[in-house]
Amino acid sequence: MSSLDVALQRALSVRLNLQISLSQLPIIEEWMDIHLDRWLEHNPVPPDLPSGEEVSFLAMLGSDLRRMSWGAWGSPDAFVPRMADYFKLCMMAKSDAALLDQVGELLEPRLVGSWIGV
Repeated sequence: MSSLDVALQRALSVRLNLQISLSQLPIIEEWMDIHLDRWLEHNPVPPDLPSGEEVSFLAMLGSDLRRMSWGAWGSPDAFVPRMADYFKLCMMAKSDAALLDQVGELLEPRLVGSWIGV
């Protein structure tokens, strides 16, 4: 099995575990699933990433089970196009997108990402 296959299996396992967790949490209502799934689908997978790079995920759950957040970050080369597509689906204002582009060009970060929470 190639290293790309192993990385893809790992990435898909992480995504599946996050999706499974949705059905286990009382905070998540059915209408939220599509929004969380859409966010998750717009994070890059290994074939989208530069060789040897990975996406890192963060999952946080409040001790009272009333808040949940997911985050993901990685290479701008892979994340920026995927995030741009996601923001379009969310009907992000063009002025906000332009501001993000400006900040990205000024900072030239080594890692970028996004997060979602309920």
